[in-house]
Amino acid sequence: MRIPVRAAGAIVWRRRGRKIEVLLVHRPTWNDWSIPKGKVKGAETLPECCVREIKEETGVDIVLGIPIDVQRYRLPGGKRKEVRYWLAQELSESHLLRARPAIKRAPRSEVDKVIWCDVRTARKKLSTAADRTTLEKAVAAINAGAAEYVVKIWVRHARARKCASWAGEESDRPLTRSGQRRAAGVSAILSAYGVRDLVTSPWKRCAHTLRSYARSSRIVLRKCPALTETAYLHHPDAFTNEIKTIMCTRDSLAACVHRPTLPAILDILGRYAKPAIRRRFPADDPWLKTAEVLVVHTLPSQSQPRIVAVERFRPADSCGQTGK
Repeated sequence: MRIPVRAAGAIVWRRRGRKIEVLLVHRPTWNDWSIPKGKVKGAETLPECCVREIKEETGVDIVLGIPIDVQRYRLPGGKRKEVRYWLAQELSESHLLRARPAIKRAPRSEVDKVIWCDVRTARKKLSTAADRTTLEKAVAAINAGAAEYVVKIWVRHARARKCASWAGEESDRPLTRSGQRRAAGVSAILSAYGVRDLVTSPWKRCAHTLRSYARSSRIVLRKCPALTETAYLHHPDAFTNEIKTIMCTRDSLAACVHRPTLPAILDILGRYAKPAIRRRFPADDPWLKTAEVLVVHTLPSQSQPRIVAVERFRPADSCGQTGK
């Protein structure tokens, strides 16, 4: 099968009084009003692409919320195109933008008008039925409480030196060069979702996977001994309590962990999800590839959080393919 042209976009929304307003763009080439979107460039993951395209087309820095839609259609040349859409809101915290590259606005030949408008006006302005359907899905998600959702991103550490080639302590085994490059890609994904808190196993390969984002955003990287492989094996109750604590917090958070701990983590997450969501969890060993992330959108609660959506992405190595 031919790989489709991959693209990403977002319904960027805000509240003005009782009304929901969304961001639309006008493209002079097509003389249409549309949801801002654009094609993946180079080794971008889809979340990176979405953040970049919204900034290019509208000048707005965003943080991604839940995924809301996928549009699939044929281009004039016969290629298939697949566009994934998220809910998104404007991100004003400047320290969370430091992990993102500088982005130039698109030329006026591509986008010449950008407007905030209420939903009723947006329905009339949007030029395609597909965009109107995406808008309705976004409005339904907002009315269902999407503003209350937070992300918990579970990161498997990036590739580390093989045990056979490492003579030091297991806890000090470092990332390979390839692992370091993918760790930088993890930083870009965390920035796209506006992660505000970081926790990790204190072992070097985990801590260094999140180090780039911690440094750029100036967020303190909290090292939690309960998340190590050793703690998981010898103190399972403390490990379980830490996972539950992470899931119950009310802020966006990323946690970096080891592959052997993932089955237990997924089992705990499964208690907070309906069967349709659980079916989207990784089902086979190794559960997540090195530097792959599981983005878990959650309605927080002190006792019983509820998982509402799940996504998976893996940043590319310098010569690799983009994440899913």
